[in-house]
Amino acid sequence: MQVDCPKCASPNAWYQKDRRDVILRCLCGHLKVVSTTLGNICIEHIDVESEVKLPRRTTKLYQCLSALCGLEEGTTQEIAEMVNFGAGVEQSLSDVASQLTVLRYKGLVRATTNRKGVPGGSTWVLTDAALKLIKGV
Repeated sequence: MQVDCPKCASPNAWYQKDRRDVILRCLCGHLKVVSTTLGNICIEHIDVESEVKLPRRTTKLYQCLSALCGLEEGTTQEIAEMVNFGAGVEQSLSDVASQLTVLRYKGLVRATTNRKGVPGGSTWVLTDAALKLIKGV
């Protein structure tokens, strides 16, 4: 999945899975470890609140964030249904789950219940930083 680079703002960044880490890389040379798995523990390296910013309005990430904003709290499946409501191109549940994971790494959403592999998926809410950015406070 391609995302915007936090350093150069180009859409050419991508997430790469290493043996233990998930790394955000870009052609400009930007490299950031966003999560590390040690045994059965996953450590997420989420952006600090001052670095959090909304995705561009034309992206699927923004559509996913907007769907969650409308729901206030929702499961992965509910968010996927909202994203696909009236959409020209339908996104799969897996696509929406990946987008929610990226939004979590960006510090915009958090999972209130983690139900990986269970029908309906995890339950998600917006972070305080995301609410501030959306409301323009």
